[in-house]
Amino acid sequence: MVAEEDGFMRGFATYRRIKEFTGDIVPHFWEPNCSTGEHVYFHELCSAGESATYTLFTNFEEQNKDANKLIYWGHRQYNLKRYRYRDFKRLMLWANRNHQHHQT
Repeated sequence: MVAEEDGFMRGFATYRRIKEFTGDIVPHFWEPNCSTGEHVYFHELCSAGESATYTLFTNFEEQNKDANKLIYWGHRQYNLKRYRYRDFKRLMLWANRNHQHHQT
């Protein structure tokens, strides 16, 4: 998925729905997306702003009407982590303006 604004790409996400997931993404890496899979592995999720993130999340929900019933997976700091829908939604809709930047 891609989010565009004023003719520029502002965010993108790549994911794969997997029917049976054992915690090893390697066997599924080059397999086609399984539209009935209950597991979702997010490979990449990049956004340059709140509106792009919201666009990506909205597009994901439009393409996956059962989004609230799925099990989410992603790598965080090289470790595979399982997410619930509410965690995924919070991550996707997290407002950048609420982030507190640390002083250097």
